[in-house]
Amino acid sequence: VSQVRMAPDGRAIAYVVRTPTFDPEAKASDDDPKGGWTVESHVWLAPTAPREGAPRQLTFGDAGASSPRFSPDGRHLAFVRKAKGKRRLHVMRLDGGEPRVIDTGEHTPGSFAWSPEGTRIAFLAKVPETDEAKEARFRRGGAYRWDQEWRPSHPMVVDLAGGEPVHVHQGNDHVVQLAWS
Repeated sequence: VSQVRMAPDGRAIAYVVRTPTFDPEAKASDDDPKGGWTVESHVWLAPTAPREGAPRQLTFGDAGASSPRFSPDGRHLAFVRKAKGKRRLHVMRLDGGEPRVIDTGEHTPGSFAWSPEGTRIAFLAKVPETDEAKEARFRRGGAYRWDQEWRPSHPMVVDLAGGEPVHVHQGNDHVVQLAWS
């Protein structure tokens, strides 16, 4: 159990459960560097008072989920999970329904925070690679030159009603943490 978050009203917690599973039928091979082991991670929700019910699993499937965050009103939960091969923000209503993928465009979200009114999410993402840099890396066989190609993370803001994320910081500064004021 990790990444425990308390609901704004204190009546529930969201957390991540990572479960390792071993496939006894797995055979040693170069294609299986994990030796037959897989780890699933899912978001769970539990009331803080045991008489209010049992914990319940909110996410399922192979795409691991992490970083649960309650909306300011406590009615939604945002988390990160892969969708179409990339880490994406997801938001789900806690009273039922499927998670909705929040379009972050070409940006891959890292840490994130709800806006105080609950209509936007700020997230950190690496500055996208330029077409020229992609072409140069392709010509080198895909190798990164970390001392020359490091890309900083910048804060972005996305409106949950839709639209492109807004890049709210310019320059080469590397932003490591964000918070709304």
